[in-house]
Amino acid sequence: MVICSEQGFVGAYNETLLQAAELARTPNQQLVILGQKGLTLAQENGMDVDQYFPMASHGDGVLAVTRQLAEYLSEYTSAEVVFAEYR
Repeated sequence: MVICSEQGFVGAYNETLLQAAELARTPNQQLVILGQKGLTLAQENGMDVDQYFPMASHGDGVLAVTRQLAEYLSEYTSAEVVFAEYR
């Protein structure tokens, strides 16, 4: 799962995350993207996206997104998450 942005104006944020995910991805892993801009960039780069979820665009939408993700992930025994960390 790659946690990207829903909207733009984030520089190379999405591209950096997608590149890291693609480098670490094994042939049997599914690619799940959270965030419309990440999905668009992945499709433009020919990445095979298995599942997409829209990112919450405001605080009130976070719970709905997390519920969708939890339901989707409940079918799997493990998941790897790629995300940015502020340092």
